[in-house]
Formats: sequence, structure tokens, C-alpha cells
Amino acid sequence: LILMGLVTDSSFAPDAKAKVFVYVVISGIFLAAHQGGQPFIDEHGGLADRVESYGLQARFLTYSAIALVFVFDPTMTLAMVVAGSISAAGFVFLGFWLSHFCSQVVLTNAFAHYDLAAVGYVSTSLVETASKLRTTIKDDMHQLYTTVEITEDQGRLVICNRGKPDFEP
Repeated sequence: LILMGLVTDSSFAPDAKAKVFVYVVISGIFLAAHQGGQPFIDEHGGLADRVESYGLQARFLTYSAIALVFVFDPTMTLAMVVAGSISAAGFVFLGFWLSHFCSQVVLTNAFAHYDLAAVGYVSTSLVETASKLRTTIKDDMHQLYTTVEITEDQGRLVICNRGKPDFEP
């Protein structure tokens, strides 16, 4: 973003068309560098790298499409189709980012007391993760059922360890 700002505010590229081509080059360089390096931690199946990669691809395609419109000077209809495609690609990326962000918020808050790494959460599929968590919760409930007995005695709730009936909190 700093480089984009420098190109925009400086006289490095004299007119708007030249600046857009510089934007394409800068976007392409950063996309290639990211694809080659994959700099983020490989948690959650490399989700951060994928989201960043899709964002850089959307940026590169946006600047490339604008540059093509400048070069070929298409009819108004074709220019509107390109603009609609750019907008659609941006909304697809935004939807992708938002869905993954919301799923991470839900998983982090709803299952905070479960160790997701111990459950084996390395996939990016929310359905697969929910299935693994359901199995873990079911195992926890089975263990609780086999070790603790909850009864009522004279209007009081009594929690007894199945091995020691006199246990009461």
C-alpha cells in the first residue's frame, strides 16, 4: 500500500494510464512473492495464506482489467461488463473472507474450552471441524456419564462419583 501511495502521489508515472500499469506490476510482484513464500503460520490448513493469496489475486485482476480497459478503449457496454466482473470478483472475495472470519469467531468462542489442535482441527471445512468437535463432545459426555451420577435427595441435587457413592460437592 505504501508503494501504491508513492506512485499515486509522486511524478514517477506522469499520467493515469501509466500509474495503472505500475499498479499492475506492483500487484503482480507482491502476488508472486506471496505465492512463492507463503509467509503466514500454517494454522487451520493454511487459511491465512489462502485468504491473503485470494486478496492479492483480486487486486491484481482488478488493476489488470482496468489497464486493459485503458489500452483497448472498449464500447460502453463492454466496459460495463468488465466493471461488473471486477465488482463481482471483489464481492466473491469479500464473501469468502467474511465466511472464514465468521467461522473462526464461532469456533473460537463456542468451543473455547476445547483444544482444537488436540481434536485434530487442521482442515478448513467447517462441517468437518464440527463433526470432529461433536465426536469430542460426545466422548466427554460419555466419560461424564460413566464416572458421575447426578441424583436428587430430599430436594437437593447430589453429584456422586460412581466409584464412591458418598462423594458430595
